[in-house]
Amino acid sequence: MGLNYLKTFEQFLNENQEMDDDLLEKLIIFNNKPFQPFGNVVIMAGGAGSGKGFIKSNILGMDGWGFDVDELKSLAMGSTKFSAKVKEETGVDITKMDLRTPEDVAQLHHIVNDVYGVDQKKMQRIYTSVLAAHPDRKPNLIFDVTLKNIKKLNEIAQFAHELGYDMEHIHIVWVINHIELAKKQNLNRSRIVPEDILVATHEGASATMLKIINMGEDVSRYMNGDIVFCFAQAGVDTNLVTKKQDIPSDIGTVSKHKGGTVMYMNETFFSYAKRAGQPTLPLDKIADDVIAKINEYTPIEWR
Repeated sequence: MGLNYLKTFEQFLNENQEMDDDLLEKLIIFNNKPFQPFGNVVIMAGGAGSGKGFIKSNILGMDGWGFDVDELKSLAMGSTKFSAKVKEETGVDITKMDLRTPEDVAQLHHIVNDVYGVDQKKMQRIYTSVLAAHPDRKPNLIFDVTLKNIKKLNEIAQFAHELGYDMEHIHIVWVINHIELAKKQNLNRSRIVPEDILVATHEGASATMLKIINMGEDVSRYMNGDIVFCFAQAGVDTNLVTKKQDIPSDIGTVSKHKGGTVMYMNETFFSYAKRAGQPTLPLDKIADDVIAKINEYTPIEWR
């Protein structure tokens, strides 16, 4: 049995059923159905530098339209028309900003979001497009946020409800990385976040998730899909293996393949804190090793 690189990953799985159980243990899936192309909203929560992009690309068993504030800021900086408008109206030349300096990041955030509402304009275009889609063909949406407060959850939930998404298809994936590792990784990012702000995002995410877990059935006011805790310390909680094209047929845990290589996860650590249609697990029902990792990785003490 060889790999056919002209086929999609989902087609490959369908033709190699013996691989499914091993693979799906390594992927986060929703409503117990892998690779759903329509009708889901996933809130990717987590502090700055937690590794949400990596989890989304390699462990999330679903594709969708993504929303990332940092990407919008980069697009705004690269837009000649927009940068000229900003310079004319505010006197600030955003094309000369250095996103490795916290001061420029903060100023750009203010210009993009508070002055010109770029995020809101993009959301309005998506709103109009999705609202017109058939109920069974609404695209998956993936929100990349810190989720530092319940207000953000309510905002996304209301947006999803207005667009016609079922509450049992609104999910949360909390990506949890060790705070000290996140600080180190932050220094190597193209956009450095001030350390006090970075810590605050991790504190906020952890505190919000604790509130959500303590809601029990009441969380259904906002969402009623799956809630997943996904730990993201590379080499400890996750391990991405890259192989050349000529690999044995029994790898069992392929996740993505491009060109002449195959990439697959042979190690992941995530836990469901809520299943779709059910209340959140009480704290005393969440596995001890999961609580221990949360307490080790985040600035907020659980239990």
